[in-house]
Amino acid sequence: MLTLPETPIELTIERLGQLGEGVASWEGRTVFVPGAFPGDTVRVQLESHGRVLRGQLRQVLTDGAERVTSRCVYSEACGGCDWLELGVSAQRSAKQEIVLSTLEHLGHLPRTGFTVRPLMVAPRDWGYRRRAVLHGAGKGALGYFGRRTHERVPVDVCPALTPVLTALPGKLAPLLKPLAKDTEEVLLLAEGDKAAFAVNLSGSVTARHLEAAEAAVRALRLEGAVLVPKEGSARLLGKPVLRSLSPLRPEVPVYLRPDAFAQAHAEANVGLVSSAIQELGARETDSVLELYSGNGNFTFPLAGTAASVLGVESSPVGVELAQR
Repeated sequence: MLTLPETPIELTIERLGQLGEGVASWEGRTVFVPGAFPGDTVRVQLESHGRVLRGQLRQVLTDGAERVTSRCVYSEACGGCDWLELGVSAQRSAKQEIVLSTLEHLGHLPRTGFTVRPLMVAPRDWGYRRRAVLHGAGKGALGYFGRRTHERVPVDVCPALTPVLTALPGKLAPLLKPLAKDTEEVLLLAEGDKAAFAVNLSGSVTARHLEAAEAAVRALRLEGAVLVPKEGSARLLGKPVLRSLSPLRPEVPVYLRPDAFAQAHAEANVGLVSSAIQELGARETDSVLELYSGNGNFTFPLAGTAASVLGVESSPVGVELAQR
């Protein structure tokens, strides 16, 4: 049995693993180091997790070539964005490698057996997220889970979010204090300059919940809110359903709600849908079965090329939004 050193040791990070952790070697063993990047020389405390060795990052001694200064003051502790200290071009290469490695090792598809298309690059790599999931972070604050932990990191401002949402965590938290002990999650959603939120509750909706949520909508001039009880129907306040346009079909409206799934990057979603439709190549004589169709993000562009599309979705909210 290998005895681990009691004091931190020095390692050099060789590459990124499939989960985005830095990978180093020690005594012939692989060590995974969250928060470290290729080329970094780091000081870590080794820990054994079953057969896996992990290194708790104590200090970055020497920066790797792709390490950059984070654009967020919370990034050292927050688990919302893992790679803010890694250059954008290196992030893209690493993400592509993770996908290719997964296909190779789990799907048993050799890289020589398929063509890798050029990476689709979104027009914005910062300040683009139009949706977020927040959790109670103590003393009436809202925040994200920490890196690889369920500890809560309070956040007042999140610069990764689209401008209309950036300061909303700090502004919304004190207004939702009356709901705090009954709140499981707070969901934010934006479309353009409009924003709404939802609260997933641990029990039923009460008059106190309604009053606080309505006051928050008014005070922050939001479109609306949704209170989602543990059981039963959601309560809609104001107009929390936000109107967007279908990719490739601008004449078709698509509706979003904060308690339903939506692609986080609105601009990248257009490229995602366009690419999928092109690769599918549905013709006007084809019938298409679409699973997990949600609010119709792919459905209506598909319907513009195929004879018919049948969308299957288990979420009642997603079905209702699509049926609009």
